[in-house]
Amino acid sequence: MTSTKITRLYYKNYLATIKALPTSKMFQHLYVVDENDREFDAAKNGRLSCALVVSSVLQLFNWIDGFTHATAKSTVEAMLKNGWYEIDKPKQGDIVHYPKGADGHEHIGFWMGDNLVISNLSKKSTPAKHEPQMKDGRTPDAYYTRNYNKS
Repeated sequence: MTSTKITRLYYKNYLATIKALPTSKMFQHLYVVDENDREFDAAKNGRLSCALVVSSVLQLFNWIDGFTHATAKSTVEAMLKNGWYEIDKPKQGDIVHYPKGADGHEHIGFWMGDNLVISNLSKKSTPAKHEPQMKDGRTPDAYYTRNYNKS
């Protein structure tokens, strides 16, 4: 029997996963319990799922450790601990970060090139493709990348 060496194409699989995200309802809930033993949905039925979407995809590829994240801030902190670094010009698959909006929340998503981002949209409660400028006027304030060829 002949042995065949197979190499996983991490970056290609990663992009395929991101491209499959729009309209997915998989990330609408993140159930947690607070210090008073009260359970609640930190993702608020998909309205606050941007960090959950990004951190879940990154965990699939072992590019972030720990657990799924409920905030953009904790996601970026975990990314930086796991080899991600800030850049000026993003390429497809890089992470895009937005500053706090009027609602007090930061936002995070995936840069897809051609002036498109895939991120969770509050009004749709699912990931969607959209232009980099958000409806509230926010534009990205940071981009992050890593060596995509390493597991």
